[in-house]
Amino acid sequence: MLTLKNKAGSYFALHPTRAKILLHILVWLMFFSIPFYVVTITGNDLKNFFSILAINVVLFYFNFLYVVPKYFMKKRWKMYSAAFLVIFSVYIYLFVFVISMPPPGFKEFDQLPLKFREALGDNPKFNFFPGFIFFTLMISVSSFLKFVEVWNENSKKNREIENANRTIELNFLKSQLKPHFFFNSLNTIYSLSIAKSEKTSEAILNLSELMRYIVMDKKDSSINRKVKLEDELNYISNYIELQKLRFTNNNFVAFLTSGKVDDVEIYPLLFISFIENAFKYGVHPTDQSIISITFSIEQKKLKFEVTNDIHFQQNSYDSFELGNENSIRRLNLYYPNNRLEITSKDKYTVSILIDLDEN
Repeated sequence: MLTLKNKAGSYFALHPTRAKILLHILVWLMFFSIPFYVVTITGNDLKNFFSILAINVVLFYFNFLYVVPKYFMKKRWKMYSAAFLVIFSVYIYLFVFVISMPPPGFKEFDQLPLKFREALGDNPKFNFFPGFIFFTLMISVSSFLKFVEVWNENSKKNREIENANRTIELNFLKSQLKPHFFFNSLNTIYSLSIAKSEKTSEAILNLSELMRYIVMDKKDSSINRKVKLEDELNYISNYIELQKLRFTNNNFVAFLTSGKVDDVEIYPLLFISFIENAFKYGVHPTDQSIISITFSIEQKKLKFEVTNDIHFQQNSYDSFELGNENSIRRLNLYYPNNRLEITSKDKYTVSILIDLDEN
């Protein structure tokens, strides 16, 4: 039986935007009630009170929507400090020149600027220090709410990545362990051994390295785990070499890399399904078939491109798109600003550009 707390938690989990709005309403109700609890506000004070509140709302959301995500969350400390000083300066300026209230810290009447002394007349009993505390509290709460929001978004993203990882890895493992793939590879190796081919040992090594990368890689279950691009390329190379064993003289594959890959890390198994589909749908048993696979690194950007001849009907094309759906989703989770282009005019080409500094 669900308790009220569980029901509320379930509701807000399903409606995060409403939960966010309700939280902000509660925060502003708190800010609205604090001055009435501390001092008595009546008459003309209400005008100043609502002016102060309006200023605080603007500065609160300027900090929440712009300053914290743009500078603090990206650890741009100098810019964040400068932005904070700008907010505080605007706060002081508006009090001094707009609503004629003294700035924080002026406790004694003779310390107030002439403008304030004229505005206050014969009533020097004024202490604005609580206003400064209110401002500091407001900025702190604004920053805290943004931290919580970003943390929740990152947690949600990590859960989605974890689920996508599980799906892609399970599907990929199943696809690699399908009887037709595994037995075709073994049969090919067996045929090579009967013919006493020099390629036999190399084929066995390729298959063992391929299986090791898939199976042993599961020991690290971290959702933010990256692998060396060099290892990923070696894995792809082993996969290609196994596929080439089944090629006829009319089938060709080019696997090219350019740029420095030594120090580059990426998330694993992002590109293999596109390569798998190129072999699955781009190789014809009798007609000439050419597959081109390229990886290039330039200015912290990785470009992947695979091109194959078109040898399949529309229904196979639909399966091609469906097979890539999860890989595209996973790619978008890891690298949201990636550029994916798929063309199928004369040849079928998948091109992906990712910023390696993005994640």
